Amino acid sequence: MNSEPLDLIPLWCFFLMTMVIGVLSVEVGYRVGKSRHARSSDEKDASVAAMVGSILGLLACMLAFTLYGGNPLRGTMSSRRGCREGLLHVNQQPMINLYDTMQAAQK
Repeated sequence: MNSEPLDLIPLWCFFLMTMVIGVLSVEVGYRVGKSRHARSSDEKDASVAAMVGSILGLLACMLAFTLYGGNPLRGTMSSRRGCREGLLHVNQQPMINLYDTMQAAQK
């Protein structure tokens, strides 16, 4: 049985390490930002909306990859070739219909 390096770490320990790294990175970022803000009084506040938007975009991306149709190894996605074929054979019919409709409207 081939064992990967992360297989040696128990799942609960991996979860704990991930949470500790996340909390520490947020705390370090907060303290660095607070000290920089205290040093420069003429600096404008950062755009909160842009930061919130980027975080929500990353969250949506993580959820999309996490909740990808249940088991991604089932069906045609069981091999690399199946994944490539699944990505290449996207249903193009709605775009073709839209193009035909736009062409008919121009005439």
